[in-house]
Amino acid sequence: MQNQQQQASKVFQQNLQLVVGDGSKVRFWEDHWTQGMALMKLFPDLYKVSSQKFATISDMGWFEGLLWKWTLAWKRGLAQSELQKLENLMTVLSQHCPQQSQEDTVLWQGNSGY
Repeated sequence: MQNQQQQASKVFQQNLQLVVGDGSKVRFWEDHWTQGMALMKLFPDLYKVSSQKFATISDMGWFEGLLWKWTLAWKRGLAQSELQKLENLMTVLSQHCPQQSQEDTVLWQGNSGY
């Protein structure tokens, strides 16, 4: 029974889509808000050295006028190999920015039948 519940939970979560508004309810590293996968899974080496592991998207930067500025913080200086991964992360982030005055929402993207 527990295995069926876990499978149902997995299917349910796979059919949800997070739509970032102001980023106050979406966890930056843990939630699936970009690339169809959590950033902690896409960039595990950067996640390990992040000093913002449990931060929401809104905690990861600020608006300068209408423009969002990402501000990531690390436990230590990044190694050369990590700097390349940071560049890749910043490329991903450049395509996704919070929206002022909009709430984060969750959409159902699965079909409505069984």
